[in-house]
Amino acid sequence: MKPGEISKVIPGPNGNFYIFRLSRFLPADGVKLEDVKSQVREAAREAKIQEAASEKLDELMRRAVIKRGI
Repeated sequence: MKPGEISKVIPGPNGNFYIFRLSRFLPADGVKLEDVKSQVREAAREAKIQEAASEKLDELMRRAVIKRGI
């Protein structure tokens, strides 16, 4: 993509759809993917864990039966 361009609709997980617009391009400043690949992979893994935990908590909260009082 070039700055100002908008992507096509991209299907995502859970029925979501995404559209991206590139506002500007910043060069990598000499950083190579091979040098940071493990960090990128770990960040993606952590994000997936957080998303799954949040979804599970939401599900549990919807199914919970909360009684108040004595």
